[in-house]
Amino acid sequence: MKYEVVWEDDARSEVAAEFVSGSDKVAIIDATYQIDRALESDPIGSGEQLSEGLYYIDRPPLRAIYLIREDTNRVDVGRIRRIR
Repeated sequence: MKYEVVWEDDARSEVAAEFVSGSDKVAIIDATYQIDRALESDPIGSGEQLSEGLYYIDRPPLRAIYLIREDTNRVDVGRIRRIR
């Protein structure tokens, strides 16, 4: 089953900020793509649960925090953080 992956404004802004400020632009683009593809196909199996419905996924150098909406097959990516 495919999920619709929606990047909220905060997450998009955080990715843009990481891209502009970082020297590893290719790694940011790759991580963003990998996160998007993983969440589209298997959001539960691709991440770790934080609380009911709320998960995170690591694709270095980024961590995405996301919410799974099973009733609509939608994943909302709310925040992005750089990880080491």
